[in-house]
Amino acid sequence: MPVSPELLVDLRRFLSELDPAAVAIRDALEMLTGVSFDRPWWVNTTHQLLAWDTPAPPRYVGWKRAPFDEVLEPVWAAFFDDTNASFDYRYVS
Repeated sequence: MPVSPELLVDLRRFLSELDPAAVAIRDALEMLTGVSFDRPWWVNTTHQLLAWDTPAPPRYVGWKRAPFDEVLEPVWAAFFDDTNASFDYRYVS
């Protein structure tokens, strides 16, 4: 599977600005998109991807769900289990 900018942005949300992994993710996003992002990187990258109407990758909701209900708080599971949700999960942060 090719690297998805959306998944990188979501991973970035859970790291501090100065974390070496966050810097690597920022660099990868800039390479993938051809855009240099100012701080806060994940916010600006998210806005750019949404403005470009970049589609979410296959199985995106499952990837998005993992850090929320498996790491932060299991109560998030109900939010991600709603198969009738009519909103774009890319907006969830």
